Amino acid sequence: MKGFHILLGAIRELGKSGAKAGFILTSSYDRESLKLLRGLRDKYPNLEIDVVGKVRYSELLNLHKEAWALVFPSILEEPLPYSVVGAMLMGTTPIASKVGGVPEITEGSPAEELLFAPNYLEELVKNMVIVTSMSPEQLVKLGFSLRNSTLKRFSNDITSKELIRIFGM
Repeated sequence: MKGFHILLGAIRELGKSGAKAGFILTSSYDRESLKLLRGLRDKYPNLEIDVVGKVRYSELLNLHKEAWALVFPSILEEPLPYSVVGAMLMGTTPIASKVGGVPEITEGSPAEELLFAPNYLEELVKNMVIVTSMSPEQLVKLGFSLRNSTLKRFSNDITSKELIRIFGM
């Protein structure tokens, strides 16, 4: 998976630190990955790790209602990572690696400050701790700010003007 090993390392470091955090993992995982996740969950009782597997889009929307953040540890150049855009539109804070279009998508938003260099585990853990230490009120305020900045950035009016500017129409 595209950065799964980085996520595992970050979960391990959070567990060691005693930070309380919960993780809901979607998608399919092989037996070895599931074994590693179970091991982390068993070793660190301060962590909740729930692997729900592949989910329908409507179910994913419901998970965003519970989530404090989306951890996006990709190591691949992704031109337009829909999961980051979708998270921001739903008010879920992306903690994402600086790959592909992620820096451009988050530019000027509060999420920009939670980006980390690909494969840089310490920075990811630091950003995860920042989010887990926020109060619910701070998270809601951050979520509204992310949603508003994303709606502005991807509005039809702005997109049309940018296309005209780029293509010289």
